[in-house]
Amino acid sequence: MIARLLMAGFFALFLVTVAFAQPTTRTIYEQNKGAMVLLLAYDSRGMPSALGSGFYFETNKIASNFHVVEGASRIVFRVIGSKEMHEVKRVASVSKALDLAILEVGLAQQPVKIVSIEKVGVGDKVIAIGNPRGLEGSVSEGIISAIRGTEGVQVLQITAPISPGSSGGPLFSAAGEVVGVTTATLRDSQSLNFAVPAALLLTLRDKGREWEPVVGRDMPAPQTGSAGVELVTPHMKGVYGDVSFSLLNNNKRAIQNVSYLLIFRNRQTGEVVHFVTRTARDFLPPGLAKRYALTDRTLDGFMLRDEGPYRLGDGYLTAHVDMELRVLTYDFVRESPEATLLDSIQK
Repeated sequence: MIARLLMAGFFALFLVTVAFAQPTTRTIYEQNKGAMVLLLAYDSRGMPSALGSGFYFETNKIASNFHVVEGASRIVFRVIGSKEMHEVKRVASVSKALDLAILEVGLAQQPVKIVSIEKVGVGDKVIAIGNPRGLEGSVSEGIISAIRGTEGVQVLQITAPISPGSSGGPLFSAAGEVVGVTTATLRDSQSLNFAVPAALLLTLRDKGREWEPVVGRDMPAPQTGSAGVELVTPHMKGVYGDVSFSLLNNNKRAIQNVSYLLIFRNRQTGEVVHFVTRTARDFLPPGLAKRYALTDRTLDGFMLRDEGPYRLGDGYLTAHVDMELRVLTYDFVRESPEATLLDSIQK
């Protein structure tokens, strides 16, 4: 009889343990991947200006970072695992200081569950899902290393790795609930990444088009970005692979270490005939441009589409190309006249 009671007690304890067991990272991903999206923003010229992440926090609303959609004239998205692109109907609400944006969309999806950061603490496990460098649906784990902030605005400092393209993705707790929106990483620092409390989305949603809380100004702003740089006055000298162009910094802050991709497309077919990657180490002040040049013999025989007719000679068969810019990442210079999210973080 005693043995039976002991077995019954053990079985009941086992059931309770199973009932309260936390889901695995794989389970969290599988249960929520339908709410994860890749975002692509375009500027007024129809050129891609930023790539980022987002997630459904309501059936027809996607959350992301403000810096992903800032200045965009068109935004498209696709659900992770899908090949179909969808148009964002409108940017419903934004907060520049919190680096948050709410996008209204026509495609309905099952949203994630958002909870307060009071549900987690320092040392707790967290899971980030996003699209670093465009690698869709990437999952990373870490812990909450600190909860920082002043004047009522708190920020989660996390060790879960994030990269450009991860911006705007969800940060899950070990229980599978979203506690944060990944937003920034401090370059040249180890595991210093940050997320905004996801519950602020609910406040932003109810505040109308824009809402800017009071944040401090005593700490560095986000250190990396990928939008706001424009290719201007491109030129190809003859047909010998000599190319010159300018990079214009449209941001309100100075930048440096701009890594970018130049793409050359055949004007008639749209085919990519060549591409090069470069890094401009120079200091680029806000609103100003700097001139760069490169020589690449792979471009022999090509002219920019806007160049005048070229007299054929020396056996060259010339063709016209379009020149495109894709900015991969750059560093913001630490000094900034504006208050942003990470201004409120304490060292």
